[in-house]
Amino acid sequence: MKQYRDPDALSQALAEPSRRAILENLRLGQKSVGELVDATELKQPNVSNHLARMRHQDIVRSERVGRHVYYSIALPVAELLLRLHETVADPLASFIVQETTNPLQCPDDGVAREKGTTLPAEPRHAATEPTLEAWREAYLHTILAGQEDRANAIVNDLLAHRVDIETIYLGVFEWAVHRIGELYVQGGTDEAHEHMATEITERMMGRVALYYTPIATKPYRALLGGVAGNWHTLGIRMLSDGLRTQGWQTLYLGANVPTSAFLTMAITERPDLVVISCMREENWEELKRLVGELHRTRETQSELHYLLAAGGRYLNQNPQRLREIPIDFSAATLHDFLATVAQVYPTTIPPKK
Repeated sequence: MKQYRDPDALSQALAEPSRRAILENLRLGQKSVGELVDATELKQPNVSNHLARMRHQDIVRSERVGRHVYYSIALPVAELLLRLHETVADPLASFIVQETTNPLQCPDDGVAREKGTTLPAEPRHAATEPTLEAWREAYLHTILAGQEDRANAIVNDLLAHRVDIETIYLGVFEWAVHRIGELYVQGGTDEAHEHMATEITERMMGRVALYYTPIATKPYRALLGGVAGNWHTLGIRMLSDGLRTQGWQTLYLGANVPTSAFLTMAITERPDLVVISCMREENWEELKRLVGELHRTRETQSELHYLLAAGGRYLNQNPQRLREIPIDFSAATLHDFLATVAQVYPTTIPPKK
């Protein structure tokens, strides 16, 4: 058992070039000693000694898998401090699409590639300032290949360049997921790859949202979720995270929320805003039922003052449907949604009784 933890251990590790190089590579995901030797070009005894020291200081942790021991960063604060140094290799300049026998190949011209074709990334000098197009193309390649460590590196690069959350969500994440959806319709990929890419993106959203936690908060709460039968959560989660960056408290219910449970939460939690996602036509009748119940409830219970908002792919593609349900507003994009919320809700409101 360790007797103490040196509060300066992490700072000392970051100040030492060899240890910082090791940590920068672990920032991309867990690695073995051999992989770290190849990546850092340090000698194996040096890497092992540094790892042993940092493991004793609780900076890294180890896990044995078969005959190999893998190391990863153990202190959450290390990720933040590593960003301040930003010595990690440019994830876009070093990005290479691996040749595969998978029929899916990442597009650059809207055409699915033939089986076994390799699509190399355009070379880019490390000193070149990255562009939104470069980030999202690299991210698209990465999540289709299931390379979550590379996705982490791209997200780190976006955060290091202070790209705002709306641009990351809409310009990179949503763009890539939408592109994969197009490929699926065209037969360029399968449902398994689509699901994998979406799951990776949801985890990346969690990292970005934590980075953009607001300093100032507002006296508002929002209740958000997908209508019963709606299993797609990317869009509604973007709205939830967007509200959080604006200082709102969010009650995010996720996918496939039963109508009775949604209604109960609206009554007991008394939010200021209720947002419902409807992605497919088969969810429409349940959405009408839920919105109707929420509207009738707030009309009959004077202590409830929430506004109702609904959105999602089905409503975006069929905007005439919005006239059939008693909602207060809808928005097709995260940007429009946040702009509308900013207009509707003042900076402060009287405290609830």
